[in-house]
Amino acid sequence: SMLFSRSATKKGLVIKSVALLKSTIESKVTASDSSEKKLKEVGFTLTISGGYNGFKNFLLSLDKSARLFEVSSISFETPENTEETEFMDDKLEDYEFRIEIKTHSY
Repeated sequence: SMLFSRSATKKGLVIKSVALLKSTIESKVTASDSSEKKLKEVGFTLTISGGYNGFKNFLLSLDKSARLFEVSSISFETPENTEETEFMDDKLEDYEFRIEIKTHSY
């Protein structure tokens, strides 16, 4: 959560919530020392508020992260009476984005 918080703040975004979706054991992996480790898939949802360009840059920072993240879905809500040009120009800052993300760990 700290990784997301730091990155979001730098992009002018606010993380409203982080919710764990699931944690499942995906498979056994043989390490270089011949020991077996269980690979877990961890899924969670982030709800973020802020501007479109900040959100786009946040996604780019996830892509460049040393940790592998898989974004499985993105949804967003715009304020009422918002025209498409306002959305793309990032004139308004109160959009709410919801992202479902998966990552893996041992």
